[in-house]
Amino acid sequence: MWGRMMARIPLDPRLARMLIEARQEGCVAEIAVIAAVLSLQDPRERPLEKLAEADRAHAVFTDPASDFLTLLNIWKRFRHAQREPGSRNALKRFCREHFLSYRRMREWRTSTSRSGTS
Repeated sequence: MWGRMMARIPLDPRLARMLIEARQEGCVAEIAVIAAVLSLQDPRERPLEKLAEADRAHAVFTDPASDFLTLLNIWKRFRHAQREPGSRNALKRFCREHFLSYRRMREWRTSTSRSGTS
C-alpha cells in the first residue's frame, strides 16, 4: 500500500514516507515544508570570517527539541518577512541579517508552493 503511494510522490522515498505519515497525523503542511527543505541544500550560511556572528543569527531559530522544528522556525520567520512592505528587499535584508541564502530560500519557497503548502 505505502509503496504505491510513495511511488507517486516525486521525492526521495524517505521524504515521501514522511508525507504519508504526516497525512495520518494531520500535519501535512508542516512536514511538506520540512520535506521541501530537506530536498534542497541547507539555506543557512556560515562564512569562515563570520562564524560567531552567523551562529548568533541562527540561534534565534533554534529549537532545542528538534532540528526539524528549527527549520520550521526559519520558514515561519521567512514567511513573516515576506509579508513586509517592499517584500523583495525585505526578504533580501532578512536573509543577509540572518545568514541565510536568499537563493536557497527562494528555492525552498518555490518547492513548497508546488506542493500547495505555501
